[in-house]
Amino acid sequence: MARRDFRNTAHYWRDPRTHGLSLMHADFHTQEYAPHRHEAFVIAVTELGGSMIKSRGVVERADVSALFVFNPAETQSSWMGASRHWRYRAFYLEHSAIEEITRGLGLGGATYFTRNLFADPDLIADFLSLHRALEDGRDGFCERELLIATFGALFGRHGSARGPIRPAPRDRIRLKLVVPTSSTPWCSKPSTGRSSPACR
Repeated sequence: MARRDFRNTAHYWRDPRTHGLSLMHADFHTQEYAPHRHEAFVIAVTELGGSMIKSRGVVERADVSALFVFNPAETQSSWMGASRHWRYRAFYLEHSAIEEITRGLGLGGATYFTRNLFADPDLIADFLSLHRALEDGRDGFCERELLIATFGALFGRHGSARGPIRPAPRDRIRLKLVVPTSSTPWCSKPSTGRSSPACR
């Protein structure tokens, strides 16, 4: 029987505002995931250290320069490799969460991905900001706009859908109506360069 490493921690929760969206913040020193699948889109970004991830028969390194995206039911496994520490944040989006995001983006359906690893520093920074904002949970308007903007950038840059993604006017109009009268001074432009606010 494997010995438990008490240094390993993981915080998993469901987002109270977006149905079907779950999140995890994990800090591992010894960890191995056997081959498994999620019935959800999975997005993972590394904060510190790294690990090895296998999917589609390809082994790739997860570190701070890598954004990992897995389609629903896509088999994946991971292990520490030469790394002694891996701290990462992950999003799990069930069908209802993807539907809500694609509606906000004006898309007719889900976007899929033909590979798992993307080296996109701006998008990595935005997903980290989004995850921290959702964990903090203090400003639903900023969280909503950052959610739409960040996934819009992911789908537009790396998804399989053809053609540009239309803006999300409904969400932007709502934000313009609320933000000028809000006393919460957290909103600023994200690193993607879109007009949507980021939560800090």
